[in-house]
Amino acid sequence: MTAAWSDDCTTYRRNPLTGDVVLYAPGREQRPQSPAHLTVRPSAVAHGPAAKVDPECPFCPGNEHLLPPILWEVPDSTGGGWLTRVVPNKYPIVPGAERHLVVIETPLHGQALEDLTPAHLETAVRSYQRAFAEVSAAGGVLYTVLFRNQGVAGGASLAHPHTQVVGIDVVPDRVRRREARSHRHQRTIGRCLLCDMVATEEAEGGRLVTATPGFVAFVPWAAEVPCDTWIVPRRHQADFRELRDGEVSGMAAVLRDVLTRVGAVSSAYNVTLESCSLLRGASRGDEVIQDPALHWFLRVRPRTTAAAGFEVATGISINPSPPERDAARLRGLPGA
Repeated sequence: MTAAWSDDCTTYRRNPLTGDVVLYAPGREQRPQSPAHLTVRPSAVAHGPAAKVDPECPFCPGNEHLLPPILWEVPDSTGGGWLTRVVPNKYPIVPGAERHLVVIETPLHGQALEDLTPAHLETAVRSYQRAFAEVSAAGGVLYTVLFRNQGVAGGASLAHPHTQVVGIDVVPDRVRRREARSHRHQRTIGRCLLCDMVATEEAEGGRLVTATPGFVAFVPWAAEVPCDTWIVPRRHQADFRELRDGEVSGMAAVLRDVLTRVGAVSSAYNVTLESCSLLRGASRGDEVIQDPALHWFLRVRPRTTAAAGFEVATGISINPSPPERDAARLRGLPGA
């Protein structure tokens, strides 16, 4: 995937997983912008002194009367409070309370996810996996979406940290393309496409952000936006439910590290889980999908740019910053 980079010309790259084309136009970084439309802020300003409790926030302790019934929660070390809790979404995207859950990651209002202690973030990741498994097991679910919106530009409607898990009865076209390309690669080459991408990124090194014995984080070859970062487990696993108990702490540590770096670039971002569809397990939603071609990963996408007329008209993303430069920038920032 190595290619010479020039800031003087437009470059096209194709995402190996989805086939989507990204147009790199470095000159776009120099275009004038009104300060009112800029979304990038220093991390210290973005986090600021967070209020511990907001009397009007439904996710804060003491405001349980504003919530649907709590499904379950993880108690804190004192036994008198909680670390994370899960509730049905009061305004679900899809019908069925069991198909749209909210993971409230901390009782502290406005606390950044990357500011949680390692143990607390590990608890949050375990809650993600449990909520993901419960939604996936709901009747008729063909794809489970796990996502987190940070900041107004990231689509967050509430400042209190939370992640949503939604089970839908269709498989999105982008997911179908990703899985079809992955299966074709496995049939032709005999290996997992994402495993091969990880091997390439480690061999080349220029787009790596951080790596541990269990996980690799990198800005992909055809990143759609600046500092778009993928977190991939080294062990091949198609389904997020397959994440082993001993791997949770490693995933939490890398996620915390990446969010710390990305938070210094943008106060707004989205975290999305790219897991397999449940087509093969449609008859038994609680069945973990085993597939040698498919491989789940987490994506942290900063909201430093916005899709405009060109992107809407063509479906082609414009990225003003090359992945190699962004990865170097993230490596140079302090991690967790």
